[in-house]
Amino acid sequence: MAVAVDNPAARRLYERLGFVRTGEISTVSYDYVDAEGISRTATETDERLITEVSGLRVRGR
Repeated sequence: MAVAVDNPAARRLYERLGFVRTGEISTVSYDYVDAEGISRTATETDERLITEVSGLRVRGR
């Protein structure tokens, strides 16, 4: 998953839940419709976080 680098509160939450930083940074852009119905484009820089999922079985392995 990814969290915006300018959102330290969210990053702390995910770290408390067991996610760890990978150091992988990416910039993404996406479109959305705001509360007034206007289409907008947002761009944010994110850091990828990972965690292990216990008990997960992957088919074919």
